[in-house]
Amino acid sequence: MTPLDQAPTLMRHASTVEEQSALLAGWNQHYCQLSRGAFSGMLCQSTLPDAYLFREKTNRSLLQSGIVGAEVLAVGLPLAITGPAKFCGSACTDHQLHVFSGGEGFEFHTPSGLDIVGLVIPRATLFRHLDDEDAEFVTLRLRQAHLMDISPELFQNLARGMLDIMGNRGSITDVMSLLADAFLTNNPVAPPTLHRNLVAQLRDIATDETWDQPPSIPQICAALGVSRRTLQYALQKELGMSPVEYMRALRLNAARTCILQGASVTEAATRSGFWHFGRFAQDYRILFHERPSATRSKV
Repeated sequence: MTPLDQAPTLMRHASTVEEQSALLAGWNQHYCQLSRGAFSGMLCQSTLPDAYLFREKTNRSLLQSGIVGAEVLAVGLPLAITGPAKFCGSACTDHQLHVFSGGEGFEFHTPSGLDIVGLVIPRATLFRHLDDEDAEFVTLRLRQAHLMDISPELFQNLARGMLDIMGNRGSITDVMSLLADAFLTNNPVAPPTLHRNLVAQLRDIATDETWDQPPSIPQICAALGVSRRTLQYALQKELGMSPVEYMRALRLNAARTCILQGASVTEAATRSGFWHFGRFAQDYRILFHERPSATRSKV
């Protein structure tokens, strides 16, 4: 019998997306809140010599974006998804392995309720369980972040194995064997790139500081070379939001970041393209469930 791996577990809570994104050790990532209401998050984490395991819970729809190290393999298994979600442009369904590794980083539009267990290891740890040919095959799979459909049985065994390690009841060797099976016997989900690219380009335009004022929808459509109807359809299909709602959420998150970095409320609002301060305060409170001044008092 394989000896159990002992991993002391640390639990932490967060009341803002900024706090939550900083909890995951070693991840270069950013969280942006998209759905309205006070945020609440939790992270349990366990560290072994060659593995980092976590379980994360969040209660609001987020845009998570980031990149993990080139020599690192990071995967996740959603235990519960409440609402629509997209990972790197693909719709999230039951029994999927989320592969966060990839040279271009990842984007995860999370649902309003998410419970996910994850594993981060050096790629060499997995490759020790593979022959050279299989290791080369898996390396090609890890060029881009992606979703992978796996069988319900494999999903349950992987999730149980990760949770058992966090509870000091499991073995990392057993999890590596299951993970190898997942990569060698299942195919990535092909993402619909057109709509995903439009959302990414819209985000780049909306956060471009070279605009004197936030661009209008006609200006954005002209810059993207698409019709308003096409842009509207892409946002609704990908995020369930209109372009105006998405841009407003991005700008409000940018203002929140400015405030938390020490800017005054007025400065943060104007730098993020808000010139009607009463409307800014109202929209801010609706999204984050607190006044801008309350955020400022935390600095």
